[in-house]
Amino acid sequence: MFKKLSSPINIIFFVSLSIVVLIAFGIIPREAAFIFLLMYVLFVLFYPVERGVDLFLRSIPFFIALPITESFDNFNIWRLILALIFIKWFFSSYDWKKWLRPKLNISRFIKENKIEAAGILFLLFALLSIFVGPNTIAGAMRFIFILNALMLFIVIRSLVIKDKENAWGFARNFAYSGLLAVAFGYLQFLSAYFVPAWIFHYWWGQIVSVGLYGQQWGDIATNFGNTWFSYSAGTLRLRMFSTFPDTHSFPMYVIMTFPALFIWISRRFSWLSINKLKDFFKKNYLIFIGFALINLALILTGTRGIWIASLATLAVVGLFKFFKVDKKYNKVLLGSLLIFLLMFPVYFGIVSFPQFQDTDFEVSASFARISSIIDFGETSNQGRIGIWKTTLAYIAHSPVLGVGIGNYPVILTEPQSALEAGASAHNLYLHIASTMGVFALFVFLWFIFELIKASVNYLKENREYGLYFAFMLFSLAWIGAYLMTDAALYDGRALLGFMAMTGIGAGLMRGFQT
Repeated sequence: MFKKLSSPINIIFFVSLSIVVLIAFGIIPREAAFIFLLMYVLFVLFYPVERGVDLFLRSIPFFIALPITESFDNFNIWRLILALIFIKWFFSSYDWKKWLRPKLNISRFIKENKIEAAGILFLLFALLSIFVGPNTIAGAMRFIFILNALMLFIVIRSLVIKDKENAWGFARNFAYSGLLAVAFGYLQFLSAYFVPAWIFHYWWGQIVSVGLYGQQWGDIATNFGNTWFSYSAGTLRLRMFSTFPDTHSFPMYVIMTFPALFIWISRRFSWLSINKLKDFFKKNYLIFIGFALINLALILTGTRGIWIASLATLAVVGLFKFFKVDKKYNKVLLGSLLIFLLMFPVYFGIVSFPQFQDTDFEVSASFARISSIIDFGETSNQGRIGIWKTTLAYIAHSPVLGVGIGNYPVILTEPQSALEAGASAHNLYLHIASTMGVFALFVFLWFIFELIKASVNYLKENREYGLYFAFMLFSLAWIGAYLMTDAALYDGRALLGFMAMTGIGAGLMRGFQT
C-alpha cells in the first residue's frame, strides 16, 4: 500500500491537490498555481504519455486558473497540460508522417471511422460559423476551446486502440476524479451548517471561486448570479456543486464517470459477477453504500433537470430488450436507477433541516422544489421557455451557420460578456443550431447515433468491456435528456468528462462501427 501511495503519479497528484486546496481557501497566494503547472509539465515530459493521461484524468475537477496578469487570470491549467500531452503523443505515438502521403481514401475513412468523421464535420461547421458571427474573436476563442478539449478524445482513443489495457488505467483514474469530486461536494455541503448564508456566499464567491477560476467568475458569481442556492417554500438551501462553477456541470460530470467507475470496480474486485448481483450487494455493502451516496449527491445538487432526466435511462433498457442484449445488463441499469430514486426520501429529510444558521426548519422545502418542475409559471421555467422561443425564431431566420459560434448573446440582445456568465439557449441542441447551424446539429446527433449503434453492436457480442458500454449508454441517455434544458456541456470540466468517457468507448469499440 505504501509503495503504491509513494509512486510518482500519486505524489504529484497529492502535492498538487494540496496546493489547490490552499489556494482555494486563500491560505497561499494564487501564484502557487505555477508550481502546480511546473510539476505537471515535468511529469508529462519525463513519463510515458499514458501516465500523463492518467494524471490528467484524475485531476480534471481540480485544475485551476493561472493568474497570468491582473486582467487575464482565468486561463485554466488544463488547457496547457492537455496541449502538451497531445504534442507528445503526436510525435511519439502517432504515425503523423502518413498524413504527408498524397493519397487518402476519404470514403473508406468515413466508412471505418463514422464517429470520428462526424466529429470532424462538426468542427468544420464550427469553423465556418466563425466568419458569420459579429464577434469573430469570441468565435475563434470558443472554437479553440472546443478543439483543445477534443485533444483528450483523440489521444485516449488512439492509446486504447494501441493497447486495450490502457482502458483500465484511464477508467480507474477517471473514476477517482468523480469519487473525489463527490467527496469534496459533501465537505462543501456540510460547511453550510456552520455559517450564515451571506458568509458562505461571499467566501465561496470571492475567495474559493477566485482561487479556482479567476476574479471575473468570482465577481459574476458574487454580484450577478449563480446556481448555488434554491429558494423553495420561503427557505434558502445550498445545492451541492463541489469544485465546479455551478450545480449543472457537477452532476453531469459525475454521471459521465459511471462507466469508468463500474468497469473499474468489476476489475478491482475480481469476484464481482453481474450474474450474482444480489449476492454482490449483500457481501459488499460498502460499495452499495458508496454508490448510494454518489446518487444522493446528484440529488443534492437540486438540479431538477437531472432528476427528471434520470427516467430517460429506461429508454436504454428498452433498447437492450429490442436488440436482445444480455439481460444481465438491464438488471444492473435498473438497479442503478432504483438506487437513485430511493435516495429521494433521504434528500427530503436532509433538506428539511435548516442550513446556514439563519434559516428555519421547513419540511415542505424539498416538495416545493420538486413540484416546481411542472410549474410553468415558476421564474426559472418561464425564463427558459421565453429563451427557447427566441432561439427557435432565430434558427428559422439563420438556419445554415447560425449567429456564429461564441456569439449566442447576440440572439438575446445581451452584451458579449454575458457568455462568461453562462448565457445560452438552455438547451444544447438549440444552442448548437442557433450558433453553428442546423447542419452542425445534424452531425452532432450523427456522432451520438454512431456511438449508440457501435455500443449496441459491441454489447451483442457480450465481451469483456460490456459493462462499460452499458453504462456509457446509461450516461448518454441521462445527460442527453438533461441537455434539453441546459447547455452545460460547454463547461470545461463537463466537456473534458464527455471527451474522456466517449474517448475510452471509441477506442474499445474499434471495429464495431458497422
